[in-house]
Amino acid sequence: MTTLSIASKAPVQICVNSPDGSISRQYHMDISYDQDVFHCKLMASAWSADSDRKVFVYLILDATNVKAIRLQDNDEVPLDVTKEFIKQARCTTAADIVSLHLTLTQNVPLVVPDLALQHKPIVVKDIDTLLRLGRCETFDIYVPLASINHGRLSNLCEALSHGVVKTGERIIKTLYAGAGHKHVTHVNQLWSPDLTRCPPPSEPSTAPGASNHGTSQTGLQPSTSSRAHGKRRAVSPAVHQTPSKRQELMKKTFLEPWQLAFAALNAELTALREQVQQLQRAHNVDAGTQTDPVVEHEPEITPETNLVSSPVYSPVHSPAYQPV
Repeated sequence: MTTLSIASKAPVQICVNSPDGSISRQYHMDISYDQDVFHCKLMASAWSADSDRKVFVYLILDATNVKAIRLQDNDEVPLDVTKEFIKQARCTTAADIVSLHLTLTQNVPLVVPDLALQHKPIVVKDIDTLLRLGRCETFDIYVPLASINHGRLSNLCEALSHGVVKTGERIIKTLYAGAGHKHVTHVNQLWSPDLTRCPPPSEPSTAPGASNHGTSQTGLQPSTSSRAHGKRRAVSPAVHQTPSKRQELMKKTFLEPWQLAFAALNAELTALREQVQQLQRAHNVDAGTQTDPVVEHEPEITPETNLVSSPVYSPVHSPAYQPV
């Protein structure tokens, strides 16, 4: 502990009976008084939402908002506060506790880091209580005697009563290693969404894993809302193929009219061939005397009857086909 410090991260219990309910909660406190410059920092712990790093939220008290600090008798320490400090091995009796009665001249906002904080219940409670303290006219701070410079504290109380204490204007600029900070007067200001800090939604063409055709692998999975209602979206097999295979499949699916006509004629010719073969078997095979294996003869296809291969075939002018 330096000669300039009255208390450094001292554990304190703060109690107040305010119109919106009594307050009794533990924090840590720094008090500095040097060359008539005074400041007091009451701090609550919080955690960054991005890096899970521990940060502090401050209620800064100085000559602009503190009218007086008065030392009180030890017999005014509440019994529950004494028990709590004894339980934490901070002291053994109420005589080992210093009681401070603070009087404020105006409401004091909180100083918080300019980043998103984790919305933990204990953090919300600590910060909300600290905000309520900044709106109180008076409250009491109880500090273990071993954590405070009692002599310098007495000098500070006397200087405040005479109005000769100056404000440490640069104290806030030293917080958060010079990084950004902001002032809040309501706890909801810490948790409300800041649209300017949110990253824009990813476009399919720029999202990680997206293909050149704008189709990402994640796009193949059913959406959350579809699964919630017990629905599944059928995924076409063509989606899983490479672009070149999909193009070939599309070419095969969409045929020209003349290609469809030739395909139909080819199917008809195949059926006629099968009929000819069946007629030949019925004519040559005698069930009672036939012992030789049946030799199937392929009908001779002339250019006039080859409907598919002839490039000048016309269904109108072609003679009717007759079986051999």
